[in-house]
Amino acid sequence: MLDKLLVQAGRVSHVAAWMGGALLLAAATVVTVEVLARKFFGWSMQGADELSGYAFAIACSWAFGLAVLQRANVRIDGLYLLVPIPLRAIMDIAALLILGLYVAALLSSGWVLWQDSYTFTSRSITSWRTPLAIPQGLWLAGWLWMALILTLLLLRCVQALMKGGLADVVAVAGVRTMAEEVKDELAAAAEEVAHERELRSRRGDA
Repeated sequence: MLDKLLVQAGRVSHVAAWMGGALLLAAATVVTVEVLARKFFGWSMQGADELSGYAFAIACSWAFGLAVLQRANVRIDGLYLLVPIPLRAIMDIAALLILGLYVAALLSSGWVLWQDSYTFTSRSITSWRTPLAIPQGLWLAGWLWMALILTLLLLRCVQALMKGGLADVVAVAGVRTMAEEVKDELAAAAEEVAHERELRSRRGDA
């Protein structure tokens, strides 16, 4: 059950990451237009930096969940790779708990911030007069999603511990090894080659 939920969470996180990337691309386009217009026409749309800041914050908060699911979050693994599996499992669970405490503290402060902005209908002091509850709410939702993913991962680790599967804990929450990185890169390359061959065969049929 938990494995299925984690798979579904991964799919949602992939979609969120793509949407965040599109948001950043849109923000970069706005900033580029702003710079060129100011350079060549002496005209400014005002607030491009404000909008790009919102886009960056929202995209990042929604991308963190995918990073944790793919075990791409940065961890110091100099000692980790030298210790036995049981100790690695303990370190992995400890890392998830510490990260969870950080996210909980951030959510607590973020909720107070959003609640104040919503209650007092706070707006930015720029020409856009952006209702701050909107970008703050989207940013906070990303952290809520991150908290949900951490909860699922912790439950999955507890499930593995109850079954005595310490290696399973490492596989779910541990630091990615070089062998795993190489395996994923080879799989991605093979998939790309297969996709390219399929496109060529379609062109040949056409």
